[in-house]
Amino acid sequence: MKPNLNNYLITLTEAVTLEPKQHNFGVNLKANLYQETDKDLQHGPRIKFFKSGQENKPIKITLNIDPDKIKVITKKIVYLKIISESKLNKLLVKIKFYRIALLNACYDTKMRDVDVIKQMKEIDEGNIPKYIGNSRRIK
Repeated sequence: MKPNLNNYLITLTEAVTLEPKQHNFGVNLKANLYQETDKDLQHGPRIKFFKSGQENKPIKITLNIDPDKIKVITKKIVYLKIISESKLNKLLVKIKFYRIALLNACYDTKMRDVDVIKQMKEIDEGNIPKYIGNSRRIK
């Protein structure tokens, strides 16, 4: 099942910006994906979604190779001001679906928008890209 992910803006911290017309995310929110050089990655891979201009009020979601370990870590009272529970659940399905591409972007600081898009398209076609894993120890 290919999730429909249109209308999201994804920004991979200091590396990648994906416009809604480029990818398959479906919410009108920006997203930051911590990369290996980001000090916040010490907490493990995360993706943050937020409304433009409200970067200080994000929805934080952990990333993991195991889809069952991908979780929202933002309090419900906060994320309900940004997105409905049903839309958040659909977003989680999409994040789990594309987790390899998102994790690879976390750990490969050379990845750019075209690389993430390419890996997401490969996933759409049933060809799962190689997971590069973390190249350094995460505390």
